[in-house]
Amino acid sequence: MKTKLKRIHTLAAMSVLWAASGIAAATPIVDAVGDFLPSYIASGRPTGADLDAVSADVIYHPGSHNFEFIGTMAGAIGTTLAIGGESPQYVWGIDRGAGTERFLAGSPSIGDGVSFDAVFILRPNGTATINLFGLGGGATNLPAATALVSGNTISAFLDESYLPTQGKSLSAYTWNLWPRFGAGKNAQISDFAPNEAGGARDAANVAVTVPEPATLGLIGLGLLGLVSGRHRAKA
Repeated sequence: MKTKLKRIHTLAAMSVLWAASGIAAATPIVDAVGDFLPSYIASGRPTGADLDAVSADVIYHPGSHNFEFIGTMAGAIGTTLAIGGESPQYVWGIDRGAGTERFLAGSPSIGDGVSFDAVFILRPNGTATINLFGLGGGATNLPAATALVSGNTISAFLDESYLPTQGKSLSAYTWNLWPRFGAGKNAQISDFAPNEAGGARDAANVAVTVPEPATLGLIGLGLLGLVSGRHRAKA
């Protein structure tokens, strides 16, 4: 009995600590495997599995004042090699309040439903760039090893100061992820995550994930109350 109570007490304490640190489970959006954009396939660029997004998330952590970006591909990051000056990039478009559907103005027209006024670019070699398009700043290259690669997943943390608001609260920002091979043209974008049901050409912004530490705190306090009550009952 003492061992069981000790385990409950430990779990309760861990729950309180998780709540205090702002840690909470996040559910990433998912995207179909093999859904390369027709415009990308027509461009003749590589269709390596590391250019096919299968899940993604952007998590805003208010306690530590940063955003966490996570993208998982269908294959190991870095398996598609650079060709002719072009190489894989993983780009999150973020709408901070002044986002527009910029892809619709390009040729071929793609990305109906994707609005953004900033992009965060991660590369397999660990480099990263934030570009605000003049809306609160320009392009900034971040320190080496900002982008972290682990198997099929590329991720990074970004201080919120790099993404100043353009009208939305930080917790209300929306985003979309697109892998691409090279930079500058719509035809170089291989996939959107998420796509909409209407097809690979159409996509959608989704809201950032905001952890809810209060929920974990209530669980922890409830478990602590249970343990305390049982101790009092025994006394």
